[in-house]
Amino acid sequence: MCGSSLEADHALLNGQTVFGYPQGMQGNPLRIKLNYPADWKVGTALVPDAQGYYRTKSYDHAVDSPILLGPPYAGQHQARRRGSGVVHVLQNRRGAGRAAAGLHAKNAERGAGLFGGAAR
Repeated sequence: MCGSSLEADHALLNGQTVFGYPQGMQGNPLRIKLNYPADWKVGTALVPDAQGYYRTKSYDHAVDSPILLGPPYAGQHQARRRGSGVVHVLQNRRGAGRAAAGLHAKNAERGAGLFGGAAR
């Protein structure tokens, strides 16, 4: 994930596309404040402080912590095995399905091969 997206119903923020690159300040901590609709939720590895700011230890910490914002998702998730991969099916409250196919098993085998081991 290297892009960011601002849509009417969600936002995906990747730090390297939002913060630029502060030359000479890569090791400095950052304080990030997000303004978004009251009914949206935030999904990120960052933790807000008492004032609602997300603090990072460095620029690298910020760009390694994507932020997803949007209304709560009311739906179901199922993962089904298909061949050597897994298909994720998301069913939303309107009954419309979306499928995202992933080749998790194949990627695990390739990754394990890089380190001289076998995928388990």
